Amino acid sequence: MAQAIVDFRIHPAQTVQEVLELAKNIVADDRVQFHVLSAFDPLPISPSDDQALGYQLLRQTIQSIFPEVEVVPGICICNTDSRHYTNLTTGIYRFNPIYVQPQSFHGIHGINEKISVQAYETQVKFIFEFIQNADADLKPVPHKEEL
Repeated sequence: MAQAIVDFRIHPAQTVQEVLELAKNIVADDRVQFHVLSAFDPLPISPSDDQALGYQLLRQTIQSIFPEVEVVPGICICNTDSRHYTNLTTGIYRFNPIYVQPQSFHGIHGINEKISVQAYETQVKFIFEFIQNADADLKPVPHKEEL
């Protein structure tokens, strides 16, 4: 008997069930059984309009630290810990303020994971400035539920 474990990264427009059905239709073999070991649907896309405080703070800080970068919204299909914050906010932004050169790719997600000292210093500078930018007299975004 053969066995395979597949880790699907699901697009926000799809659900776990839709991807499972798609896989079954592609395989199209009744001898093949599918078992979901663990799963959760993707998070909704976070707001990125002019009213989205989190996105605007992020954009402002990115433009300050990386002036040559054009800021545009995108999606991240790996949810990591972000799914645990959905009760707190609709704006969950996954961003790492780092330039990674191709020769440094080997240091990401592997043995002896590392970044350069310069990249680390840029991250610290970014986080400091982000907090400074957030220190404004703005109305808080209401929570979905009380804690």
